[in-house]
Amino acid sequence: MLVNYIKSQLKRRWIPMAVVSVLGVVILIAMGDRPSDYEVNEMHLSFAPYFSTVLTVMVMWAMLVPIMQFADYMSKRNVDTVFALPVKRTSLMTAELICSAVQVLVPYTVMFLFWFLYRIAGKACFDPSWVPVMYLWGIWVLLVQMLLAAFWTMNANTLWDAVIFVLLGVFLPEVVWGSLESMGMSFANMGDNDFLSFYNSVFRITDNLERFMKLSYMSVEDAWIHEHGLAYITSKGIAFALTIWSAVGVAAVYGIRKAFATRRAEDIEGTSESLFGYKLILPIYSVGGMLFATDMFASEMLYIIGLAIILTGFAIYRRGFRLKRWDIVFIAAMAVMAYSGLFAAMIER
Repeated sequence: MLVNYIKSQLKRRWIPMAVVSVLGVVILIAMGDRPSDYEVNEMHLSFAPYFSTVLTVMVMWAMLVPIMQFADYMSKRNVDTVFALPVKRTSLMTAELICSAVQVLVPYTVMFLFWFLYRIAGKACFDPSWVPVMYLWGIWVLLVQMLLAAFWTMNANTLWDAVIFVLLGVFLPEVVWGSLESMGMSFANMGDNDFLSFYNSVFRITDNLERFMKLSYMSVEDAWIHEHGLAYITSKGIAFALTIWSAVGVAAVYGIRKAFATRRAEDIEGTSESLFGYKLILPIYSVGGMLFATDMFASEMLYIIGLAIILTGFAIYRRGFRLKRWDIVFIAAMAVMAYSGLFAAMIER
């Protein structure tokens, strides 16, 4: 039963997978019209695009796939039909995640193979032994991204809320880290601070891997990284990033499972009251925005705009301005923070 369900779901999704695969190839071709590696082989300049281009395209796709895959759970009619199937909810969740993973990894594999062939056709000098490492690294990144997007999606009761949660939720760690930096907090004992940010970790490690692949025309920094090889990529900061974000991916699976187990048809298409939704996103983004504004600017208009954005967020959350007591307290706290930050910034000036 479960296998048939997975097959039927993938049959519905083959067109988007094909479109993304073709689009990814087109983007690689478009990015290959300029030398990106500057590797020289018999006076021939390589025109192979960066692997980070592949990851950038596929990370965005990995954010979108769970929203499409779990869209049926945002409709009362559809969710009643799906939950009526003679399948345990845990098994159903597993099937949905497998379908999502396939939809992400198939276009990624197509794009990766084209990227690899493009490098060969462009006579790029590189160490082929690093190619499997690059491929597996991309799989890890995309699966973590997909699980995070699925987690935020399953905490929404409407498709519109799911889109907002995913777009804002996936950058939540970046906002938290930026807020901590604005508050002057340091985590130097954990290695390179940038690795505490998911996307900084992803693209810095990807950049290092691309440097490892180079065999000719290396800068001094390239040569140093290439010489140290795996010893560098297992450094304290990178090891911490891989550990913490792997744990976050596992936690996301647990959160998805819990959301599946507690999902009720009567809540669908209503206000998304989950803790991992507006109740978490609005405070973090609001505090982060205020701290950033206080750290970088001192403008009355900027704080007024910030408060207007907060009010708009609550209006979307509550489907109007029927605010509850907690909402009013929070907005008042943000207003005080805005005024205090502006006052302090004006004094410093």
